[in-house]
Order: sequence, then C-alpha cells, then structure tokens
Amino acid sequence: MRCEILRPIEVFLAFLLVGTTVSSFSYAVAPTTSTANLNLADVVGGGDGWNTGNRYGINPVTGAQVTTDGGVFTETATGFDDRYHAVSALPLVDGVFVLSDTSTTGGLTKVSSTGDSISLSGNGQSEYTIFNGGNGAWAYNVYLKVGSATPVNYDPPGVNPAHSTLGMYSNKGITFDLDAIRAANPNREIDDFSSILGTFTTTGAAYRVYIDGDFKASGNLSTATQGVSRSIPISRSQRFLTLISWYRNSGGGGDAIVYADPYLSVNENLALDKVVTPVALAFDVEEGFSISNVTDGELDDQEPGAGDGSSFWLAPGGRTEAGFVVDLDTVNEIGRIDLQNTRFSEAGFHGTQDFRISVSLDQNQWTTVLEDTLADGWDAAHYIPIESFEFDPVSARYVKFEALSYYGAQAGLNEIRIFAPIPEPTTLVLLLTAGALLAVWLRRRR
Repeated sequence: MRCEILRPIEVFLAFLLVGTTVSSFSYAVAPTTSTANLNLADVVGGGDGWNTGNRYGINPVTGAQVTTDGGVFTETATGFDDRYHAVSALPLVDGVFVLSDTSTTGGLTKVSSTGDSISLSGNGQSEYTIFNGGNGAWAYNVYLKVGSATPVNYDPPGVNPAHSTLGMYSNKGITFDLDAIRAANPNREIDDFSSILGTFTTTGAAYRVYIDGDFKASGNLSTATQGVSRSIPISRSQRFLTLISWYRNSGGGGDAIVYADPYLSVNENLALDKVVTPVALAFDVEEGFSISNVTDGELDDQEPGAGDGSSFWLAPGGRTEAGFVVDLDTVNEIGRIDLQNTRFSEAGFHGTQDFRISVSLDQNQWTTVLEDTLADGWDAAHYIPIESFEFDPVSARYVKFEALSYYGAQAGLNEIRIFAPIPEPTTLVLLLTAGALLAVWLRRRR
C-alpha cells in the first residue's frame, strides 16, 4: 500500500527531472517562471527561443534555413521589396536582407514586411549566413570582454555551450516579429532586448539596432576582445526588432558582428493593464496625464497615434508625495519593480527624482519595501532607461508609488512594472538534486 501511495510522488519527480528543460545558459531562468530570457540565437537556429534550435542559420538572400556557412552571397534582386526576404520556416523571424547599394535603391533598405525602411546602404554583397553559434556549428571561439572584465568565450565549439551568439558578417540584417513572439508566449510582456555586442575579426565591424524602422543603438567595434553591453526597452505596441552588421572599414569583406547572449526579456508583468487610483483624489493628477498611463505598457512617453506623445503620468506642479496605487487584483508575491521615468515628451523638464514604494494586503496597513532615486530622463537620447529595483520577496495586493522629489517643474512617471521574485539558480539546482536522490531512494525501496 505504501508503494502505491508513493508512486504519484515519484511520477512527479520524474516529470521534474525528465520533462523539465533546465536552460544551458548560466544565468537564464526557465520559461515556466515569471521572469525569463528568450534567446534570439536559438530562434535563428530554428528554435522557439527556449534552447530548442539545432540548425546552423539563415541564407540572407533567400530566407532559407541552412546547415553550412555558405560562402559569399550576392543580392541579385533589383526591386526595393524584392530585396527583403521572408523566412517561411521560422514564424518568429519576419525577414532577412542584404543592405542595398545606393545606386539601386537610393540608400534606403527595407527592414520589415510592412514596409519599414532605413537610410543605410551597402554594396549588395555579404559573406556567409546569419548564423546561430549556440548549437556549436560555428567553429570560432568568440572571446569578448566588457570594460576591464576577463574575456568570456561566448561561442565555444560543441553542443550546449554556456553562452550563445547570433553572428553576421557585414552588410546584412535580420528582423524579428515581436508580435509573433508575444503570441507564442501568451500572458507575458517583452520588456527589452539585451546583448553583449562584439567582433571576432581584426578589421572590426559596426552594429545597428532598429525598432519599427526607428534607430535605437549603434557602435563601431575594433578588436576581437571588445564587448559592449546594450539594453533597449521595448513597448507593447512595437512589432519589429532589426539587428544589423555593417562594415566598419571600406569594402568590409571580413568585418563581422556578434550579438552575444541576444535575449528578449519575456516576463509576466503583474501590473499590466491593472486598475490604478491616485493617493489623494483631488491632488495627484495633472489634467490630461492620467495615472492609468503608468500600467498601459507604452514606453518612452509615447502613445500610438498621439503625435507628441501622452502616455505618462504627471503630478500637479510643486507637489511632493504625490502618487498612485496599483491593484494587482489578487495577492501575489513580488520582489522586483521596474520604473521608467518621464521627460514630458520632447520638453524634457519633468520627472520623478526620489521615490518610495509601499505594499499592502488591504490598503489599511502599508509596509515600505523600497526608497531610491530615478535618473533624470532629460539625459535620455533615443529612449528613457528602464530602471530595475529588487527587494526581499513580500506578499502584496496593492502597490503604492510616491514621488518624494522631482526634476524640473513636477514629478511624473511613464511606466511601472511589477514582477514576482527571480528564483536563485542555486535553489533550482538544489531542488532538482534533492528530487533525483529521493527518486532513486524510492526506487530502491521497491
């Protein structure tokens, strides 16, 4: 009888040990948790972003999947639309392209299936495929360092390396369909794109990043050990993420860019579209800048179709301790909050400085979990940074934000995101180890 009672437990442990995939990335979190990193290199390799890809890469002039590096590709199509190639086998990839020569398209290159274009030209040729280094098919060791850190090999030969790379020799690009990624991962929000940018060629290379055809980031990299860490916020209304390798030197035959650990942060934002109320009904909202804007998923002060942008909250001028309360609907354990300040669109003279976060189960008793300072949004060039704050896990239904001081004329905020705590990797390892030992013990008991 006892064995029959224990068998369901053993089945559950077997599911944990066999049915659960533990990511090979050293700091990635399993996709079943509230916080996860979707790997775009894996998508290039034919996967779903969760370490399932096993092919080499994509031919940039046909959009076909390939298993070899391919040599030199020349774009023969002359039409503007014909130079952008759909990748029918990969639903999460919108398309690929080789940068057009100026004489053919006037310097414009199509970068999405809906016609987004950028003013960046090339010579119509590019070496090798857009490759997924994460499956070990690429034979290079790619050592990159950030600042004074010790160089890390982001693409060691062999299967299931500690890191991954999305690599491109110069003059080509790839566009990912963020809406397709959202549809494949329901109830989650894409927070940002992050990567370590580097090059493994002595000639160096340049990278460009665009969202919906709008420029977001660029850089020229010159040595095989140089790495630059970039993180770019992504709004729920944005659809296309374009990554480009561009030649740094004339001709650019051997120039190559590596997007190491190219991750989309795909998380369950507990605050998304939740009801928000002001701390004091009569005093905490500037007319026209509703507090409901702070949970609408729109970033950078912008609202689709709003022109000058209006998707942010402003407190009345001169008021401190203004704020709002987010109702999470049910009690949740939370441990991280992301905030994006406002700069009042292009005016750039408003925003929260010091702030306080408090939580409650009933809106009667409040506990302060965080007091800190936001950066001045005035200094933001192409986007306003999203700042992440972690604290000891706590149960809460209501989360209160209060602006204690402000930049310029008044306090405000563009967006608040609320997340469950990030599990410690060591905790997961210990749990699985204990489960394995218990499963063995139960089998021996038979």
